[in-house]
Amino acid sequence: MHRECKEILQAIGHPILILDPVLNIIWANEAATKMFGDSIIGEKCYEVYHKRRAPCEPYPCLTLKAFMDGKIHEHEMQVTDQHGKMRYFHCSANVAIEDQDANPTAVLAIWDISERKRGEEALRQNEEKYRRLIETTDTSFVIVDSTGHVLDANLKYVAMTGYQTLDEILGRTVIEWTAEFDVERNIAAVKQCLEKGFIRNLEIQYLDKTGKITPVEINATVVQADTGLQIMSLCRDISERKRKEEELASHRDHLEELVRERTHALEATQEELLKRERLSVLGQITATVSHELRNPLGVIRSSIFYLRQRCNVAGEKALKHMERIEEQVGVCDSIVADLLEYTRGRHSEKVGGDLSVLLRRVLEENPPPPGVTVDRDFSAEPLLVPFDSLKLSRAMVNLLENAYQAVIARIKILKDRDNTYHASVKVSIMRGDGEAVIEVEDNGVGMDEETVKRAFEPLFTKRARGIGLGLAIVQKVIKEHGGRVFLTSRPNLGTKVTVVLPADYGGHIV
Repeated sequence: MHRECKEILQAIGHPILILDPVLNIIWANEAATKMFGDSIIGEKCYEVYHKRRAPCEPYPCLTLKAFMDGKIHEHEMQVTDQHGKMRYFHCSANVAIEDQDANPTAVLAIWDISERKRGEEALRQNEEKYRRLIETTDTSFVIVDSTGHVLDANLKYVAMTGYQTLDEILGRTVIEWTAEFDVERNIAAVKQCLEKGFIRNLEIQYLDKTGKITPVEINATVVQADTGLQIMSLCRDISERKRKEEELASHRDHLEELVRERTHALEATQEELLKRERLSVLGQITATVSHELRNPLGVIRSSIFYLRQRCNVAGEKALKHMERIEEQVGVCDSIVADLLEYTRGRHSEKVGGDLSVLLRRVLEENPPPPGVTVDRDFSAEPLLVPFDSLKLSRAMVNLLENAYQAVIARIKILKDRDNTYHASVKVSIMRGDGEAVIEVEDNGVGMDEETVKRAFEPLFTKRARGIGLGLAIVQKVIKEHGGRVFLTSRPNLGTKVTVVLPADYGGHIV
């Protein structure tokens, strides 16, 4: 080999070997002897590289191939150097040089690619680790380019789109799997992510190819790759969380409703306790005061009777004042009777009878004031109902008096303003389904909503006179008869009280 050629090969920084046709090393540059030792001249290349006794497999080796066809052959191989360290080489064999006897020789050039191979192996291991990581996580993972097209994804993400393999979704845009009402928001989110470099806790409704909608929470980060910007996204299925949130909201609403109900019940209980306390005190006072009042009231009534007999010639004015005294005594006596009835009362003694007969008697004994008309609408057939005559009569009288007072109050309000108003009270009796229904209706002043709510509350009244026991006594009496009372009213239109009592239409008295 020419001196100039040796100098060129010697200057090359990686190992160069000259081999004869039987693979003996006949020359080596300094880089080769430094790597494999000074004693390699005359040895077989495969003995130096691999400590073997036969050429490298697969046979023939690349150097023998070069001798056979005169072409350049390359391959990569593992080689153990003189220090026992494993190295990776890229080898190139070429028959291009003749020895001093003009025999062909092969140039075997060796490039140490150990660092590259180790880097490739580390990269491969990292890729495998990364792939195992993203495939075993319970979160969907996808990488898209700046236009939203899929570059990579784990199988969990693939399944979320409704497909089976990664190849089926590669190159397709994530917008394809976004519910229609979330498309614009998802497009805006991709742009925002590219601008800010990340996006956090974005909720999107995913729509797979079967039409199934899955709520997803996305956290994404932008990374710079060789091919441009990429978005790495973690997509977590939040269906269960949404379901729990809905359940919690439902429980919260139910709890709030329950609290309102309990609060209302406690308020009602407290109100009932206060009412009972007031009534208890009232009962104690009534028991004491009623006896003390009725005695002087009786004396006043007897004295008026006596004075009337003595003052027949005293003049009309004196007689009129005596009538007023007697009338007020009656009012006082009625108040005492109401207090006794509500706070104590006697046990109802129900006896069967015709309800129409009782109401006719009540109307006859309690005629309307001047200017007030009473209309009757009674059933022609007897209406048999078990009732306590005294108690039920008292309740009906209270209803009539309330109706009379309501229409008289409206007459006073409309005096000199409306000559077309005609005060009227209507009393009706009708059959229900196993029940008897009494209605007392007037076209008087009516009540506002707050008054209607409290109308049956004992001691509640908005009138200048009275103690507010009229409707309370009505309700108490009707409940003792196993019945119900309803009241409807509108300001300036009137009031209707409906009493429902259990009845026997077959003639058998219960």
